[in-house]
Amino acid sequence: MGVYYVESREPSPWAASLHIVKDGRRVRRISYHRTKRAAEDVLAHNLVAVKDRSFASARDAVRVDRLCDLYLAAKRLDVRTGTADGYTGLVEMYLRPAFGPRPVRDLTRADVEDLKAALIDQPPPAVVAARLARYVAAYGVNEDRWRTRAARPVGRRTVAAVLALLSDMLEFGIEVKATTFNAAKRVKKRGSVRSAKVDAAHVLTVEEARRLIAVTPAHYRTLVRFAVETGLREAELFGLQWGDLDLRGALVNVRRQWRRGTFAELKTTNSQRIVPLTPGLVTDLKRWRLACPKAGLDLVFPNPVGRPISPSNFLSRVYYPAFERAGFERVELGAARFRFHQLRHTYATQALAAGISVSEVSRYLGHSSIAVTLAVYAHVLPGGHDAARDKLAGRYDGIAARDESETEVKQLAAARSGGMRNSGD
Repeated sequence: MGVYYVESREPSPWAASLHIVKDGRRVRRISYHRTKRAAEDVLAHNLVAVKDRSFASARDAVRVDRLCDLYLAAKRLDVRTGTADGYTGLVEMYLRPAFGPRPVRDLTRADVEDLKAALIDQPPPAVVAARLARYVAAYGVNEDRWRTRAARPVGRRTVAAVLALLSDMLEFGIEVKATTFNAAKRVKKRGSVRSAKVDAAHVLTVEEARRLIAVTPAHYRTLVRFAVETGLREAELFGLQWGDLDLRGALVNVRRQWRRGTFAELKTTNSQRIVPLTPGLVTDLKRWRLACPKAGLDLVFPNPVGRPISPSNFLSRVYYPAFERAGFERVELGAARFRFHQLRHTYATQALAAGISVSEVSRYLGHSSIAVTLAVYAHVLPGGHDAARDKLAGRYDGIAARDESETEVKQLAAARSGGMRNSGD
């Protein structure tokens, strides 16, 4: 029993070896690690497990696959449906393919660091395959379309979310005696709302927004205008019913979303909100109500036969073709497809530029706090350095500088120079 080096096991040559007798049987466990410290940590945790009688043999050890199932089942009882679906997506695309068959107790910090580095640089093949399967299942389109996206490096915010979820799952694993330590606890989870800062060059100007709306097919034109002028999320737009609109008061009450073929509650309490409608948009909505296909769900924006819109069909057949027809000259808008969510950023940017306060914009967007709004949009606030300089200048205008003549300045300099020479003596 102990830690020793096995050269033939490179790049994980450090062995953590444990020999005990459990339930009348001899149990031998050896695991290999990249560093001596990692091996020592695993051996120490195994010894603690033996002492508190939570040690499991390889045959009885809980594997990551099983822990994922237990964790997700528990979370579905504690969190909203949308949040639980988000957890499931992260587990199925990243954690299960990366660690699924491994015993939970054998995970080390080095394993988690390796996964973090791989996701940021080049996702492992198992993760790429899982992401591709998830995209195809969610959007129901040809695999070839998503293959390149599935192989891309994972964004830092997503990596941070994966690591945070893994850490929480391992804490759950400690509670259910699947492991004795949290291998992800001390791994730095980079990524925050600061990394989500919106690039002002990647939002539409008012004129560009008008052009996009004009080239959108008539059936969906009011939908795109509604997105630009209210900042609602895609799922919130598709879940709107006519009863949510107060056209006389020019308001929309956001209280549900349409996700994966069903109405779902919004993710947070702040997402339930009331957003004002512009007079022009109200006029368009009144016209659209007369032409809108009628069906049992009373949707504001159904497909041409009155059923809920398929997000993938809308993007591929309506939105992206309209964006291409708009023929924007700016390189920032042509380098990559302009995500529908960018219309939400366009709304926020234009609202702030129009002088609407940050607190109001935050409320209309349904952000959890004004800090989130500031982190994402502070750099696009109107005014900037010039406005701050002018306001401070106004504060200090009454403080007059001392009016010293050129002679006085020379005399003062000579006096200081003489003082320095005397101090040197």
